[in-house]
Amino acid sequence: MQINLTPKEFRRLLDLVYIGNWVLNSTRGEDRFADYDNLESKLFALSPALSEHWNGTVVPSRAYQEGGIHEAIACYEDNVFYEILAEELSRRDMDYPEMQVKTTIRSIWPTARLSSNRRTSFDSRKQQTAPTE
Repeated sequence: MQINLTPKEFRRLLDLVYIGNWVLNSTRGEDRFADYDNLESKLFALSPALSEHWNGTVVPSRAYQEGGIHEAIACYEDNVFYEILAEELSRRDMDYPEMQVKTTIRSIWPTARLSSNRRTSFDSRKQQTAPTE
């Protein structure tokens, strides 16, 4: 198979592969999907400027990883976290027996985290709307 891509299209493909592999493998520890790691390594090997060798494997370079890709991933994670949180809280607050939430955010998404700015914003809103006794 042969695919003809412009340099810009190839860079976008690398971004998609990196983000996809991050979503699939970043929380798996030693139980990673090796096929996806191998494909990521194979594609990044085609771009020496964006890759480096680590323990005999081609990986995305530190410059690539620190070049903004994780900001895009963090934005996605924050959006998903808040959507899950809003749904979970609304189901709890509506108290529908058939819709009782039996899980928590941590059980659905064990690596959920809030950035410090969002945590401060969320905490201050929570305090402003808390009922007074």
